[in-house]
Amino acid sequence: MYIIPSRDRLGLARRWRTYRAKIYAIPGEDGAHPKHPYSLQTFRPADDAVEKGYRQVTVKADPFLDMLRHGNAVISAFKTHRMQNDMAARLLDKDGKLKPFRTWMRDVKDIASHYTVRWLRTEYDTAILRAHEAAAWRQARQEADVLPNLRWMPTTSASPDVIHKAFWSMKLTLPVNHPFWKKHRPQDRWGCKCSIMQTDEPATELKGLGKADKIKPVPGLDNNPADDGMVFGKSHPYITKAYPGAEKAAEKIAEKNFIKIEQKNLENWYKENMPEQIVGKFRARRFVVTRDD
Repeated sequence: MYIIPSRDRLGLARRWRTYRAKIYAIPGEDGAHPKHPYSLQTFRPADDAVEKGYRQVTVKADPFLDMLRHGNAVISAFKTHRMQNDMAARLLDKDGKLKPFRTWMRDVKDIASHYTVRWLRTEYDTAILRAHEAAAWRQARQEADVLPNLRWMPTTSASPDVIHKAFWSMKLTLPVNHPFWKKHRPQDRWGCKCSIMQTDEPATELKGLGKADKIKPVPGLDNNPADDGMVFGKSHPYITKAYPGAEKAAEKIAEKNFIKIEQKNLENWYKENMPEQIVGKFRARRFVVTRDD
């Protein structure tokens, strides 16, 4: 690994900002120019996924949905920080000299594809499922007096996870607040498409689980989103293996992106709900308030 002399770091940081800006000045493979920074390219799909998954269970206004969306903004910000640092690490060649922009672009193409295409699809699908389950868990807790137990339902995946199969094949049914659910839950492994179902049928005994009971959830999916509002938990490698300064940078990116999304949501609501009025020669959307004296 080439160690950058301290006297060169400031200049390299400036060149990195220049190269990063140039990314949005050249067309991609489809001939189009990127419209948004990488932070929004990773955050927008994840935000849409959380909204979609949660609304599959309830369409009621729920402040908890905003918690999930903010948690998504945080993990997306950590992801962006890691991606940009991975790309910046390839600015220099093996001799420590700055690469020409086109050479650098070629060398980081695989990084951009990995973060914004291949992994983004997996994260999008997982976010939908985990947001759905977060809503399902909250509903189950609220209705536990009527439907006190949860059953682990079979996967809809064409390639069932062998670990989870041990749970749903025995029709595992346990009380909503049973300690087992702290260790194992649907969507605590990548690609899982299992689910929970509320029921008043009797609970089953925890026997015959074998090694499945000893397998831990994968990092980043070991939390219950219904508890902490994080679709992807703090044990995710984006956070645990982050570059120095990631937490502070992620806070700024997350806040900035969340504000942008909220502004867009407000604009959409405005267009859909505000009545159109004629104001002079122009059309405008506004509420007209009248009062009968």
